[in-house]
Amino acid sequence: MARKMLEKELNEELMLYDMERDKLHILNDMARLILRLHRQGKTIEEIEDTIKQNFRFQDGTDIRGDVLHCLQALEEKGIIQAGEQGDQ
Repeated sequence: MARKMLEKELNEELMLYDMERDKLHILNDMARLILRLHRQGKTIEEIEDTIKQNFRFQDGTDIRGDVLHCLQALEEKGIIQAGEQGDQ
């Protein structure tokens, strides 16, 4: 299970404090949305579609790759764990 985190909304960003590791994480608006959708059990495809609808991208942007990279970073930081709902 992912670590217990204290969370605080900061306008469009999300601050997460990992009490076990004494680490602070600030998620930008896109990472915050990806985390929220992941927690809701959304698939990678559903997350990608929602990101496309909520943000502007240059043509040719690898949105799926960006979503996967974000999820990997969240996992490496202990915010989520592989195999949790939404890791599909």
